[in-house]
Amino acid sequence: MVSRKQFSLRYLWWVNTEMKKSNEIIRQFKEKVCSTVELQQEGINRYLVFTPFEFGDGDSLVIILKKEGDDWHLTDEGHTLMHLSYWIDEKYLFHGNYWKVIANTLKVFNLVEDDGEIILKIKDNNFGDALFSYIQALIRIVDLTLLKREKPGTSFQKDLRSCIARHVDPNHLFYDWHDPSKDPKELYIVDYRINGNIPPVLIFGLNNEIKALRAAITLHQFKLWGMKNFSIGVFEERSEINPKSADKFSDICDKTYSNFYSNEDEFVLYLEKVLPNEGYFMPSKI
Repeated sequence: MVSRKQFSLRYLWWVNTEMKKSNEIIRQFKEKVCSTVELQQEGINRYLVFTPFEFGDGDSLVIILKKEGDDWHLTDEGHTLMHLSYWIDEKYLFHGNYWKVIANTLKVFNLVEDDGEIILKIKDNNFGDALFSYIQALIRIVDLTLLKREKPGTSFQKDLRSCIARHVDPNHLFYDWHDPSKDPKELYIVDYRINGNIPPVLIFGLNNEIKALRAAITLHQFKLWGMKNFSIGVFEERSEINPKSADKFSDICDKTYSNFYSNEDEFVLYLEKVLPNEGYFMPSKI
């Protein structure tokens, strides 16, 4: 029979072990994702993971960290697809083009879907890398709601592309660029990259919340890789994007413009300033 003293010692040992475990996990989460990530323990080997990432309607992504047997997993416990079903009829969500996008995302990020639950097995105790990858996957899937609700008829991306093409030498301008060596799966896409014998200039066109979050994740990953660059973010209309999401991008981007159409001239002048005088920037023809 275990004495009260023995029970107390075992309990203290368990508490100390759990604290050390959670401290290491949260350290990795903050280092690889962002400093605002938090954990809340719900039981033995089960934690709620709080991140700043949200759906377009303000609801937070649901992420659970739990251990089953010898393996740790991240799961949304079915919340993401359930949330999508509020906007997309289930008969379309789980069939056809919508499901093709989801299935491809699951494959690219090595996830498993089990009766609506999206699961990622954590390998080699790399908790931070796993959470970073898991968040990206959920955001890609959440993109579906943005496609469903996006404003029709906007020409922002076309107008921004035209503006950049008029003023940057095509020999130094790359569209939808990714790093072929570090990112062969094309997970981190840059709308426009201007390169040469200078730190490359990266330009992102931001017309919705998910685009802003994905661009922020891309710049964060480049930072982790130690890649030198100068980034510019151009919003179609910053005030129409969730302020928290817009702030996340602005915090990691070097220069931003809140509205392309009211700041186009300033944007062009800034490009002329940051690019070399010869061979890169092309002044407007009079």
